[in-house]
Amino acid sequence: MPPAANHLKGSQEGFSGDDCDDIFGGSFEQDVTWKGSDDVSRLAGKPVRLRFLLQDADLYSMQFQDSSETRTSTSE
Repeated sequence: MPPAANHLKGSQEGFSGDDCDDIFGGSFEQDVTWKGSDDVSRLAGKPVRLRFLLQDADLYSMQFQDSSETRTSTSE
C-alpha cells in the first residue's frame, strides 16, 4: 500500500487504508471489509469521500448494499 494511504487526512477511525482488508482475485461481486467487518452503518447519513487504492487492478463499478439483502453469485 502506498505510504500516503496509511493515514489519510480526515479518514474515519476504523476505515483507513491500513484498516482495510486486502482483496485478491477477480470477481463481479466482492465485499470490502475493514478488520474483518463490512459494517459501515455508523457512516449512514454522513458525507463520505471514497478513495480506492488499487494495485494491478481495475474497478468498473461499486455500490453500497444492505448486508441483510440476499445475494446471488455470478462468479465464473
